[in-house]
This record gives sequence, structure tokens and C-alpha cells, in this order.
Amino acid sequence: MDTQSELYKFGVRAFSVRNMIKKVAIIGGGVIGGGWAARFLLNGLDVYVYDPDPNAEQTLLEVIDNARFSLPMLYEYKLPNEGKIKFCKNVTQAVVDADWIQESVPERLNVKHDVYEEIQTSCKTSAIIASSTSGFKPSELQENSKTPEKIIVCHPFNPVYLLPLIEVVGSDKTSARDLKKAMDVLRTSFGCLSRLSSSSICGRLYLEMITNMIVLRTCIGYLPSLS
Repeated sequence: MDTQSELYKFGVRAFSVRNMIKKVAIIGGGVIGGGWAARFLLNGLDVYVYDPDPNAEQTLLEVIDNARFSLPMLYEYKLPNEGKIKFCKNVTQAVVDADWIQESVPERLNVKHDVYEEIQTSCKTSAIIASSTSGFKPSELQENSKTPEKIIVCHPFNPVYLLPLIEVVGSDKTSARDLKKAMDVLRTSFGCLSRLSSSSICGRLYLEMITNMIVLRTCIGYLPSLS
């Protein structure tokens, strides 16, 4: 690939993502949240993180270090300069003025509802709230929400910073404009293969596979390898 072509691709990508979103909030900074943070950060966006776990910062920084080594190998062009990362003391500090809010808290519906209430009290009305959930439908996440149309399922695969596949799932309350924007951000700007569906099909297939493995192990004492 010649240098001019490389620079052109770099310029288009960098401009595209910064034109659509500028500040990202990560709520839940474990392995999944850390993977999201790394992908956004290494694509030149500023990332604000909140996680009450005292070890979350160390975990997330380790994920980012792994991503710094691995992610550039997925691209045929140089990545933009890294964005800035800030660890926040509360949800409000993280989400104020954020354009994209990625929720990766534990898979308990009441916990997610409490987090959305706190997010929507402080975030701007145009912000997309994307959930990493693999177990809940958007309609369940949107229950009792002030602005249910802004909540979208964006289910990644681990490691998030390496696997270029995101399932994007909406409900009948989801804004069509926000669904399109989410697809554009994930697919066009970050090179992810976004799949728009009505339910998290991949998550259900994975659950079915795990269930069958447990049955095999229980009934015949055989546990197939995932490798």
C-alpha cells in the first residue's frame, strides 16, 4: 500500500469518528468495559470511566496495554493519536457531555435500571446509551426509562478490542436515527462488523453451546474443548 493511500484512509477514519462523537463514557470498567475503552481510546477519542471497584483502574489499564500491542495489527494504516483517559469518581462526572455512553455493569436488570436512571439524570439528551448485555432485550432495559428510545443493545465479543463484531439490537421504542448512528460509529469509524437484529442471536447460541457442554459433562463425563 502506498503512503498517500495510507494517509488518506487514516484521515477519513479519524475525521469520521470525531465528526460523529467526541467524548465517550464507560460505565463499568471490567474486562468488557476495558475493551470498549481501549477501542475508543486508540481511535483518538477521549474516554471517561466510572467503576466503583477499587481494582477497576488497574484492570482497565492492563486491557489497554494489551490493546496497544494488538489492535494496530488489525489495520492497514496508522491509528490516530490516542485520546485522553480519565477515571471518574461517580457516574455524573463520567457522562456529562458524553456523546456515547457504554454500559458494561453486571448482568442484573435492577442494577442496570438504577444505572440508567443515574445516567439519564446527568447526560445530554442526544447521548446514545449502549449496553454490552448479552442476556437482556432492549425492551427490558428500557423499562421505566425517561428516554427509552436512547437505550440500545451493542453486544460485543471478547476481547472487545480485537474481535470486529458487534450485535446492535433495538426495540420498537428505539430511535431509528440513533440505531443508524450506532451502526455508523461501530462499522464505518471503528471497522467493526455491526449486525442489526431484533434479538441477541449470538448470545443465545453461545448459551445453548454452554448448556450442551454441561449436559455432556454431567451425563457422560465428557467435556469438549472450546479451542
